[in-house]
Order: sequence, then C-alpha cells, then structure tokens
Amino acid sequence: MTDTDAIYLLDIDLKGSEIPLGIEEWQIIANLSNWVIFVADWMGEPTGFIVFDSTPQAVEVHKLSCKPIERSSTILETLLGVAEAEARVTGSNLVRCLVPECSCGGAYDVADWLNSMGYLATKVEPDMFWFYGRNYDTFHFEKHTRESTTYVL
Repeated sequence: MTDTDAIYLLDIDLKGSEIPLGIEEWQIIANLSNWVIFVADWMGEPTGFIVFDSTPQAVEVHKLSCKPIERSSTILETLLGVAEAEARVTGSNLVRCLVPECSCGGAYDVADWLNSMGYLATKVEPDMFWFYGRNYDTFHFEKHTRESTTYVL
C-alpha cells in the first residue's frame, strides 16, 4: 500500500465510519496476505472501500465504508457485491459481515441496511472489538450467495 493509498483509505474511513482505523491498523491490514482491500471510485475520486478475507468456509467482511455524500448511490451495494462474487468464485457461497454493536443504531446504523440486502443476524460475539476504551460485542450478519435447490427424482 502506498502513502497515497493510505491517505485515501483514511479519508474515506474518517468521513464514513463511526469507528475509523488509524494508519498503523491500515498498515497491518495491508500486510495480511489473505485480506483484500477493494476501493470504489466515483467520477475518478476514491469514495468507498471494503475489506474482507476469504476462507473455504466464508468471505468475512471486516470493514465497509463510503463517504457520506455518496451513500445515496449504489457504491456500498456494489462493494458488498464484490464480497458476494468472491464467495461464489471460491465456492464458500457465504458472506459474513462482522459489525460492532456501536454500528447498529445511531448515525451509522447498518443492521436495517444489511437486512434489506438479504443479510440476517446469526450470532453475537461478546467483546470482540475494543474501541475508545471499551469492549464492544460483534454481530454476525450472513447471506448465502447461492440458493441450494433440492431435486426430487
């Protein structure tokens, strides 16, 4: 990740996330070999990103953010579609979004939006995130990217 890339990610994260990451955290993520940072642009300007890792069991979305002015567009949906496509390509067919409890409700409520995108809350993991001097529970929202079909012969 270049310094310019880091600046764009920090800018998007600061403007679009309730809990932005610091430069040190972005450097750690950039060096994780199985993690993907995918950036979307709008009219040539980076405006959103998704961070996920892919395993045989699932694609786990760790961070999804977009500058507020672009939220009315389809940028977030498109970014989430990247993770869904990855799940189909790898054969896991499951996308799991890990959402801190502080992002469910308030100014950046993502629970209703994820539900509208076909994601269902499946699990609560206690004290998974540490932000601003306290622990936060994590909600798992999951979506199967391919519906299974049963054939009766």
